[in-house]
Amino acid sequence: MEARIEPAFFDRTQAIDNDGNYTTAEIPYFVFEVEDEDAAIAFALANVPVLYNKIPLESIEIDERISSNVFKVTAQYKAGFDETTSSGNEEPDPVYSFDTGGGTQHLTQSLKTVAKYPPAAPDYGEAIGYDGEDVKGVDVTMPVMNFSETHYLKPSKVTTKYKKTVGELTGSVNNGSFKGYAEGEVLFLGARFAAGGLP
Repeated sequence: MEARIEPAFFDRTQAIDNDGNYTTAEIPYFVFEVEDEDAAIAFALANVPVLYNKIPLESIEIDERISSNVFKVTAQYKAGFDETTSSGNEEPDPVYSFDTGGGTQHLTQSLKTVAKYPPAAPDYGEAIGYDGEDVKGVDVTMPVMNFSETHYLKPSKVTTKYKKTVGELTGSVNNGSFKGYAEGEVLFLGARFAAGGLP
């Protein structure tokens, strides 16, 4: 039989701060059809969510061996957790960049015709740039904020499940307040992963 993981519905703990933000959580799971503790932890790491109520996964621990091939594990989540590299050095701080170069929007209709010269000129119904055959329109500069962040992660964090989750989020907007932006204001255009660089 294939290995599988199921959430346990007891012994779950979680905490919030005075602002209502989650700070810690311990979520128990059962891992089935694995041969030992190492296999149970590895399977759990590849299959539990990397975020729980917006707080990152910190570690996975074996709680007990239920039978020869069933284990109980606990995924521990902690806000503000900075995982360290195997050499004991902290991961580098994130790198941020942004630009406000703006974008353009092609407009073919004006909001209002203010005046016509001469007064007897034809009325084209607010069309912009009509040349007798086509409405050419005009490109107008619009405010656009683009920003990116570079995060340095240990390879153990970048699981297949993690990469699939990030991929599935591409094209989504934020469902809550995010870095000063209101819900729905930030469009996620995707991420780029590169291996190496950390000890």
